[in-house]
Formats: sequence, structure tokens, C-alpha cells
Amino acid sequence: MKSLFKNLGWTACVSLLFAPMGLFVGVFALIMALSIAFASNAGSLFSTLPLTQFDVLHAAVLKRSDERQNVKHFLSSFFRLEERDSLNVVFNTKSKNKNVAIDVNYQTDGILHKRKVETGQMLQIHQYVKYTNLTISDLYTGIALNPDASAREIYNFSEIISRDLHEIADEIDRARELQCAQLLKNGILQFTSNDNINFGRSASSIVTATTPWTANTGDPLADIEAGIKWIRQNSNNTSTIFNVIMGEAAAGIFITNDKVQAVLNNRRIEIGRIAPEMENVAGGNFIGEFTTTGGHLIRVWSYTETYVNAAGVEVSYVDKNDAIIIPNRNELTMVKGAVRLLPGTMNSGMFRGKATWETMDYRAQVHKYHVAERFVAIPQELNEIYTLKATNVS
Repeated sequence: MKSLFKNLGWTACVSLLFAPMGLFVGVFALIMALSIAFASNAGSLFSTLPLTQFDVLHAAVLKRSDERQNVKHFLSSFFRLEERDSLNVVFNTKSKNKNVAIDVNYQTDGILHKRKVETGQMLQIHQYVKYTNLTISDLYTGIALNPDASAREIYNFSEIISRDLHEIADEIDRARELQCAQLLKNGILQFTSNDNINFGRSASSIVTATTPWTANTGDPLADIEAGIKWIRQNSNNTSTIFNVIMGEAAAGIFITNDKVQAVLNNRRIEIGRIAPEMENVAGGNFIGEFTTTGGHLIRVWSYTETYVNAAGVEVSYVDKNDAIIIPNRNELTMVKGAVRLLPGTMNSGMFRGKATWETMDYRAQVHKYHVAERFVAIPQELNEIYTLKATNVS
């Protein structure tokens, strides 16, 4: 570079001696020499980050994709995960079938089985996508000022992007938990970008206690037994263990209810026990176990986790007055669909089990890191859920 600058400089001086043609050539050579000289000092203003550094940055971001669980997923833990390599899912919900076979005479034809036609439904697996920006300001005050940035510098800079991606992943996880909460409450999934999904839960599975548990005559164990009986009568579920998930008010009043206390005071037969344990790994708080008059074992949980909705209001996943009954063996399903990317997309990978990819908006000079996941909660057996508004705390 220095030799080229000297040669062009001498050419400019010699050319100026042979005007007028030499004047033109000299001025041109002088301009070229100065431009090269200044470009050697200001080249970083016009350069781009090498592709190898982009690759290292992306790899460093994905390396920070640990298995942390920042979001409670207690309700989601009752749903079996199924993965589908498609954009849509076809399903049909089961209905009650308790017919008994009828005997026939020996050496006669059997009885024709009447195939029950169920109404199938197809829905698009809903997608959640969010991205974070890496702007020109972020980039050129970070690693790009150092064209020889070490892997350590790039790794440290990736912490900014990784932190954003973790926050996005947390929001998506809360959306999954919210789907489960809505399904368990009334069977209606609510969406902003598409129509709501109403699975059509029976009105008799969403009831209000005749006598609130707050009253002296309220009987939580009898109400829970009634809910279990409804599930057993209206589905083919054979589970003998049932989980009862209570909101904050319902759980507090359940423990202090006189009839519950009377069961706990039984000295000869252990019908119930209050045994607070450590928080369940998914976020539910275990209260205790009881045996109902029907011989069913119920496990009582409280779940007081909240989320902030689009309006900025903090809301509980489980209504504080509700008690939700779910068999320990059930057919609740969380269907996860594949995230499709157009060919030619830049670096892509997985971040906390979610698809991630990076794109460059050259017009806006913004580098974008996306996180996406597609899922929908489906009850394969509608009548395995019983929702009771147990208390009336305002």
C-alpha cells in the first residue's frame, strides 16, 4: 500500500510538469493516492463483519441455550407431547361408549358392529414467533470495531442476544401453559390472530358448587367425589387416582373446611393427610392426599402462578375460586408442529427446543434473531375434565 502511494505521488508530480495533458493525469493520480491513503485509515467505516465472525457469533448464541426452566409448566405436565411433521393436525374427540356385547346362538352369524362415525376436525397448529434485533449501533460498538475479535469477545457479545432469546422462549412457554389453562377451564382456546377453538365441553362438566366451600355446610370432599363420578360415568377413563388442582382461594378454604378437618382428625383409619412437600418441579404445590367415599385417591394441589396478558394485567392461570379434576391417566395431548423455513435462510438451529434462525435486513441494516414454536393443546377425551367453581371469594 505504501509503495503504491509513493508511485502514484511521483506520477502526479512528474505529470504536472507536462501540462496541459500532464495536469489532468497528475490531478487524477493525486486524487487516487489521497483516497487510498485515507481509505487505509477509514476502511472500517465501509467494511462488513466477516461471515466467519457471524458464524462464530451464531454458534456462541446457540451454545447459551441451556435447559433452564424459568417458566412454571405445571398444567402442561399433564399433557402428553406429540410431534407432527405438518402444518395442520386432524383429530376427533372420543365420546362415551359403554355398550356391552350380546351373546348369540352357536353356529349363527354374529351381530353387525355399527361403526360410529365421529366428526373429525382439522386445525392449523398455531405458531408463536418473536425476534430480537442486532442493530448497526449494537454491532459497530461491539465486536465489529475489532476485525480480529477473539472467540471470547464474540462469546461475551453473544450474551446480549442470548438473554433476549431466553426472554422470548419464556414468553412462548407461558403461551403453552395458558393454552392448557384455558382448555382445563372451559375447553375454549383463545387466540388473537385466528378464530378461537371451542372443543365443546359439556356444560355439566363446568359447574358451580351448590354450597360454596366458604359456608359451614360446604363439603369439598363430596363435591370432588361427585366430579370424579361424573368423569367415570361420561368417559371410559379407568384411573383410580385423580389430581385436583385448586386456585389460591379454593386451596386455602379447602384446608380449613370443617368437613376436611374432621377427616384429618380420624384416628383409626387414615382417610386423609396434609403433607406439604417441596414445590413440584413443574411449579405445583402439593397439599395432601385423600381417599373419597368411592374409594378414589385424590391428590390435591394448589397452583397460584400468574402471567401478564396483552393488556398488561396480571392474571392467574387457574381462577382462584376453581378446583379442576383430572384423572392421573388421561388423553390430554399437546401437539407440536414443525417450523418451516424458506430455503436460503441464514444460520438456523434450536434454542431451548424451539426453532431459531437469523436473517439480515440489508435495507434497514438490522440483523434479526428469531425464535419460533408451533403447538396446540387438544383433549382427545373431552369428558376427562371437570371444572368446579368451589368458592365465591371476590
